[in-house]
Amino acid sequence: MRCRRFHSRPALAGLAFLLTVLLFPQAAGAHPTEFTTLQVKVEPNGHFSASLNVDILSFALGETSLKTSNDQLEALLAGPRATLADDLALADENFRHEVVMRTDVGNATITAWTLPDLATVDAVLARNLQPRILVPGEIVFSGTLPDHAHTLAIRLPYVLGDTVHVLELPGGNSHDEPVSAGEYSSQVSIALQTPRAGDKLVAIGRYLIVGFHHIVPEGQDHILFVLGIFLFSARLKPLLWQVSAFTIAHSITLGLALYGVVRLPAAITEPLIAASIVFVAVENIFTKEIKPWRYAVVFCFGLVHGLGFASAFAQVGLPRENFLTGLVGFNLGVECGQLAVIASAFLAVGWFRHRPWYRRAIVVPASSVIALIALGWTIQRVLGPGR
Repeated sequence: MRCRRFHSRPALAGLAFLLTVLLFPQAAGAHPTEFTTLQVKVEPNGHFSASLNVDILSFALGETSLKTSNDQLEALLAGPRATLADDLALADENFRHEVVMRTDVGNATITAWTLPDLATVDAVLARNLQPRILVPGEIVFSGTLPDHAHTLAIRLPYVLGDTVHVLELPGGNSHDEPVSAGEYSSQVSIALQTPRAGDKLVAIGRYLIVGFHHIVPEGQDHILFVLGIFLFSARLKPLLWQVSAFTIAHSITLGLALYGVVRLPAAITEPLIAASIVFVAVENIFTKEIKPWRYAVVFCFGLVHGLGFASAFAQVGLPRENFLTGLVGFNLGVECGQLAVIASAFLAVGWFRHRPWYRRAIVVPASSVIALIALGWTIQRVLGPGR
């Protein structure tokens, strides 16, 4: 009886680990994050124009695309057209009310709006896009800043989620920063001077947060890959070698892709990322000892994951002169996210990794669940959205 109770403890630990894996959102048919980027151009006379990308159907539902399911979006499309039109009209009204362009001498006056409507949805669907259901659209607005304004801060509606603001300012200056949902951006001088070293550090810190969020909680596929690496190695040294190979590889392709040296469409990289998780998880099940070529395999898969990171980061739309700052911060954030995943896994089951039952009670069951989830993602991504 004592032996039976002893073995129930790792089983409970394994169950907790599996539940943690299963709690990740399952609608991962596409790479999990899409940045909403606000592009603003300010003229010397104080006139400004702004545009941002949105998922129109999620916008109509009053949610970010990360928080809406295919079922909700399909129901909206299948329902009465009048309901969709009303939802869009209400979303438009709320958006106009919640956007604020604040300066040191008062708020800007927005004089023109172009917001998505039913005709916009119809035009997108007519281009034979698969409704995943992603119906992309654009919001455009323009106006005038108050006379003698020296600084500008912008607030977008909370419903858009975290955003990246990219400002093109008089004198050829530019500014970019990630902004949390519903918050004001920092007060930006409309006539920016040459950035100081401290400003660069602040910018790196902001993009570090963006990179971290791309892993935790939004990067379910990258999390499962890192967990697959963690599960295979009961010893610390092989784990560090694998993580190092993965980090070096994805850093290489992330940088090369952002500077246009290497490019692969998401239709190729996304299924490959999911397939890499399947491979690692299945190998965990059928291989007990780490082989030298495992590091090469992890390195190659890291190259693919780096292209996935680049695809997400490229959506920020940074001016080219700010790429390096954003890239350094984003990549540091990704590494912090990976370390957070590994640390969490150690806290959950790492205490048992030297026990004789660790592989049977934790590695094999957890890897099986990871493989099944990733196989589903692979099939979904190969077939394409909406199938």
